[in-house]
Amino acid sequence: MKKLIIMLISSISVFSVSAQDTPLRQQKVTTERMEKEDQKKKDEKQKHKEFSQITQDGKKHAVKYTDQYIKDANIVAESWLSNINDKQYESAYRLLTSETKANYIKEEWISFLRELMLEFGKFQERKIKSSIFQGSIEGLDDGFYVIIEYNSNYKNTINHEEYILVKQNDKLKWEIESFNYKFMKLDGSK
Repeated sequence: MKKLIIMLISSISVFSVSAQDTPLRQQKVTTERMEKEDQKKKDEKQKHKEFSQITQDGKKHAVKYTDQYIKDANIVAESWLSNINDKQYESAYRLLTSETKANYIKEEWISFLRELMLEFGKFQERKIKSSIFQGSIEGLDDGFYVIIEYNSNYKNTINHEEYILVKQNDKLKWEIESFNYKFMKLDGSK
């Protein structure tokens, strides 16, 4: 009987230690997972910091990839604008980010753009005014963005400026996040 009681007490002790050990193991796993997530966030922040460094004389200089990002984003923006100017609105729609597409019904977006291009008139010329890489844009998630400004000429407008925000998606593909413009009509009205 004593032997049975001692075995029973031993079993209870082992069970008790195992029961206490389980939350500790879970806590350890949770802690390890949190540490990995924290490290991942730190790595992402470091990547963004590396895109722009300050030299000792205070001038900014681009890290090697920034110029390539700007070049690649400009190619996509030019393609998108060509689609618009050539009335290839469905092709232009496909180059929008999924977030932008979620805000518009495709047919309504195409109809709006068609009317807008009629208002602008025949496209004549476009020149890049500036092209800037940004790691963050107010109101949007951090990411890789290129802001491109154009001076454009259309038949029915003057002082026409176009602004395109291009974003790199999670598959490293550049897409159009937004398109804005300002101009005056030939009669001087806005």
